[in-house]
Amino acid sequence: MTTLWTKADAAAATGGRAQGLWHDAGISGVSIDTRTIAKGDLFVALTDQRDGHDFVAQALEKGAGAALVSRIPEGLSPMRRCFWSPMCLMLWSLWAVRGARGWRAR
Repeated sequence: MTTLWTKADAAAATGGRAQGLWHDAGISGVSIDTRTIAKGDLFVALTDQRDGHDFVAQALEKGAGAALVSRIPEGLSPMRRCFWSPMCLMLWSLWAVRGARGWRAR
């Protein structure tokens, strides 16, 4: 498995704040759909017709390495929400993805 980002890389690339316990191996892929998410993927919670934040808990349960969010999502226990869930908090998820794509290309 190739590592795309570590916790520090994700925060630097998105301008966000990384929190929680991230997998030591880092992030190996990116997904916006919990139906196709793979273990170690970064789940990007986009907001459009449906709010991706509603699926963060499901993505983490399915093995997502972390979630890129614009707010702390509902559906996580208070302990997981504050301390354990690996997340990178960014004001707007789509802007973060665009910034990360440019950062990763370097």
